[in-house]
Amino acid sequence: MTMAETDTDDKMLEALLTGARDAAWTEPSPDLMTRVLADANAAQPGPATSAPTRSLRPRGGALARLLRPIGGWPAAAGLVAASLFGVWIGIAAPDLVLPGGPEALTDGQGTAYLAEFGTEIAFLADGG
Repeated sequence: MTMAETDTDDKMLEALLTGARDAAWTEPSPDLMTRVLADANAAQPGPATSAPTRSLRPRGGALARLLRPIGGWPAAAGLVAASLFGVWIGIAAPDLVLPGGPEALTDGQGTAYLAEFGTEIAFLADGG
């Protein structure tokens, strides 16, 4: 686009905007407003009709009512599965979880311990 075309376009746009600003504002005719409102009312949806509802009483027994706050049977099944998996990990104690197996928790005398810290831990705790 050349500079002359841009100037011509700008002048035409300015003339149109000036004409629009100077034009006297006129209210729409009452006949037009009546027709517009009639079309708008015809396009509005009618009142919603609801199907008759039946009573939704809780189903299931006492156990189902107890499980409802946690999510019902699917949530209970997940909790049971996770609990059984935890018990299995505790009993089977793979070497990745507990090197040496469950016997590693005892010192051979029947005394149980959880951890034994050497001097390296104290060295790291002092910041050295």
